Amino acid sequence: MKKLLGLTGGLFLVLSLLGIANATSFTLGNFGVALKNSDPGLVLQSSPIRPTPYSFDLNVGESHSFDLFKIWTNEVAVNADDKVSKPISVFMNFSSPPPPFGGSVNGETFGVSGWLLFLNYQYGKVEWDGPQSVYFGNNGTGELIIRLSDETFNYGLYGLTEGPCWGANVDATITYAKAAVPEPSTMFLLGGGLVGLIGFRRKFRE
Repeated sequence: MKKLLGLTGGLFLVLSLLGIANATSFTLGNFGVALKNSDPGLVLQSSPIRPTPYSFDLNVGESHSFDLFKIWTNEVAVNADDKVSKPISVFMNFSSPPPPFGGSVNGETFGVSGWLLFLNYQYGKVEWDGPQSVYFGNNGTGELIIRLSDETFNYGLYGLTEGPCWGANVDATITYAKAAVPEPSTMFLLGGGLVGLIGFRRKFRE
């Protein structure tokens, strides 16, 4: 019975270590939005939606989505200068897993004005360059992919419907693309657990 308990304990240790290697808790420590907030160009405002720090758990291959911030304009019309693309950038800093890591997602904002039959429509637009990879863990061997949602905001006829209540929520999707290579100490523990399991198995057979 003692040998059986030892075998079970060794197996539990190895499985626990494997679980730690495959499942990770991430914490978004803080984030910020840099956008065009003065003329020329479409003048924009933003406010955070997601309180920080914000934690979530992911296994490799899984994704997690959440509202990140609201974007809007207080302008009442799209003029010629508002149609010119202006840069926007969102930086995201993660406090765990240690050491801290992060990165920025870049894009552009601009105003749109056009005609549909006899109706003039106007709105603001934010478009992102694409997903951004950030790296973490031992020597940056782990990878997260950050995607932000393209949005239209403050849609109106013959002018913009200004104000935050007509703005849009930008969503973030975090994908756990690749696990970090464990630290040497973790590998040592895992190796010790495997050796112990093999030893218990041999003694059990005897």
